[in-house]
Amino acid sequence: MTTVASVTAPRAIGVRPLEGSVAVVTGAGRGIGRAIAGALAQAGARVVLSARTRHELDEAVETIRGAGGTAVAIAADVARTAEVDALARDTISAFGAADLLVNNAGVQLTRKPFTEVTEAEWLAEFDVNVHGVFRCCRALLPAMVERGGGVVLNVA
Repeated sequence: MTTVASVTAPRAIGVRPLEGSVAVVTGAGRGIGRAIAGALAQAGARVVLSARTRHELDEAVETIRGAGGTAVAIAADVARTAEVDALARDTISAFGAADLLVNNAGVQLTRKPFTEVTEAEWLAEFDVNVHGVFRCCRALLPAMVERGGGVVLNVA
């Protein structure tokens, strides 16, 4: 019989593994996106929270700042190319190039059986849930690559 022991290295108190990094989180006004943004800030990242609803973003940013984190809110609809391009420019202006992009924004516009969903409804969801990821990657990746790399996390 073979016994395998697992040893975990102790973490130093106060170590923030993402200290100095920049994270962009879409769909960050509430739910999973807001929780991800908070966790990244707690780990030391400077966080750009983005979503369509400004007041939710402002509340989330205040919560992060109240806990000692660094965050800014940039309202953007991932279904609109110009707004995503502005998100990328404003991120660079605020903190520099992103090290981490969390594509979390998503919608479910219909609550009916799939066989009853119209093509227009399907395309509207697809535009946010798929094309939104493409738009964010296209806008934010060039600066990441120029900086030497980064991480993209797509939440589905």
